[in-house]
Amino acid sequence: MRHRRNLHIAKRCLASSSSSTYRKSTPPTAIPLAKIFRLMLEAFPLSFTKSFSHWRSQDPLASQNELCQSVLSNSISWHSKVFKVKNPNSVFPDINELVLNGKVKPMNSNTTEIGTKSSNYKSAKGKHLVFIHGYGAGLGFFLKNLQKLAFNNPDWTIHAIDLPGYGCSGRSKFPSRTPTDDFEFIERLYTTPLKEWFISSGLDDSNTCVVAHSMGGYLSAVMAINETKDKNNLNDVVNKRNKIQLLDNFNSTCSKSDRHKFWSSIIMLSPGGIYSKRKPDDVTNLPPWFVWLWNKNVSPFSVVRNLGPLGSKLTSGWTSRRFDIEQFNQVERELMHKYTYDIFNSKASGEYMLNYLLACGAIPRHPLHERIEELNGHHLTGRMVFVYGGHDWMDPQGGVICKEKLNKSDVDVEIIPNAGHHIYLDNFTGFNELVQRELKICEGKWS
Repeated sequence: MRHRRNLHIAKRCLASSSSSTYRKSTPPTAIPLAKIFRLMLEAFPLSFTKSFSHWRSQDPLASQNELCQSVLSNSISWHSKVFKVKNPNSVFPDINELVLNGKVKPMNSNTTEIGTKSSNYKSAKGKHLVFIHGYGAGLGFFLKNLQKLAFNNPDWTIHAIDLPGYGCSGRSKFPSRTPTDDFEFIERLYTTPLKEWFISSGLDDSNTCVVAHSMGGYLSAVMAINETKDKNNLNDVVNKRNKIQLLDNFNSTCSKSDRHKFWSSIIMLSPGGIYSKRKPDDVTNLPPWFVWLWNKNVSPFSVVRNLGPLGSKLTSGWTSRRFDIEQFNQVERELMHKYTYDIFNSKASGEYMLNYLLACGAIPRHPLHERIEELNGHHLTGRMVFVYGGHDWMDPQGGVICKEKLNKSDVDVEIIPNAGHHIYLDNFTGFNELVQRELKICEGKWS
């Protein structure tokens, strides 16, 4: 209660999305098996014929590009590319990226570019907005928001990326034999290539605003926290894993002067792994089989894969509600479903991080609020805004505690009404207005 009395949470009374079938997200939980079989008959609207067709024609990158061609207007230039990760510490080979600009340019907007960026750091020109998705998702989930923001901000370049091991990024074999308590190693599997992407793209506190959802917010914050540490000590984590040929020559050459400031402002959008009233070993009211599957890293995506031709039909039970908002027409909803199924059904990789960072029921094993103070005194984070939905299953108290521990005037906590965990879809207008406001704040600092 002390946190709630001393700190103010701004509530934004903004417009909401509504639909007869649209449902806000809920925390991961178990469903009785009998109910699952009953729901199979009534809650998964995709036909068996289409489900089989989707299974036969899986191509995530083609689905992404088809979706972009349909959703993004002709007044917005865009292109996708693959950033090749050079860092020998990274087990992931690349990061898939979508770049948008509201200015119309004579470019082949619907082609895919493959290339490696320069490793010599140089701050990029212009203003840049970066979107980072959460667990199991992909950059395509933000497309409607990207379209609107690019149109309203033609002088900004917008980047949306797939985290390593997710979406259309490279899906390397996950080092699944890593002990569960070696969470720092698992975190760095993702933050190492993510850091290289930021630096190689020339993104820093002089030109960048970041929107990071759920687990993307967690990893972004961890990436900044790692910059506060002595680089040689950080390599202790890597050196324990020589058996998978991770080298330490990248970070060992760094010094304190190399500490990177990744952004001027970051919107931590319903961030995961921050805080929970429950403890990791609290499995009260959770069926034993659900706990066992979670601890064995059996995810919903593995169920989709193992169902073969029925996987797309199962996925439609989620997509038919998640994307049933007025911003999508029927064709776009179908394309969103196909894209979602294709990335859900892709090779298992990044999803295996979950059990290392969250215990059953999405309870943080190593809550970020216990480490956030490491950012104090380093001036590495810029402005931070913790944003939650009014019906979010992520506890906003985590943001409140982080605000107090950071002891900075430019850390805010906001609640967007009529929204759950997927705020950018649940309250499309309210979310876009919040991002628009943060862009203006960044412009004010840079002018």
